[in-house]
Amino acid sequence: MPARMQTSRSPSMAFAGRAMSGTLAQSPSGARALCGLAEELGTGRVDIRTVLLNPDQAGLDLDRTSEVVRGALVGSCSRDSDLRSAVVDTLAGVRLDGDIIEAIVSAIRAGAPTSPDDAKAVASIDEARRALRQRYFAAEVGIPAAKG
Repeated sequence: MPARMQTSRSPSMAFAGRAMSGTLAQSPSGARALCGLAEELGTGRVDIRTVLLNPDQAGLDLDRTSEVVRGALVGSCSRDSDLRSAVVDTLAGVRLDGDIIEAIVSAIRAGAPTSPDDAKAVASIDEARRALRQRYFAAEVGIPAAKG
């Protein structure tokens, strides 16, 4: 997403971001990748600045954000649906870096041939990306967003 879109997201884009976070956390391969990322953060192999889209934004408490993100990522290791829902809410709010998202999407794509849940997640990811591109194009050319 271009930088100008990262600072001001419409409600529909925020919804699409939450849907994408949900897909990443709910698919088996996505959950494993997120769980692995939690371990890497916990051991210090990965820094929170690598995980976040804009780690240097004004007023961001990196220590606290790191705790919250790591907690959410650890939650992705659980099969508890309520905990997974909290993971989705947290990840949608922190805005993960594009490279991190792409690594998780790649893991899901790799799992799709043998996992129907991962295959369904790939279809959801592709649809969410199409919708975001359409909304972005509409915003760029000045077409009002559709209601509903």
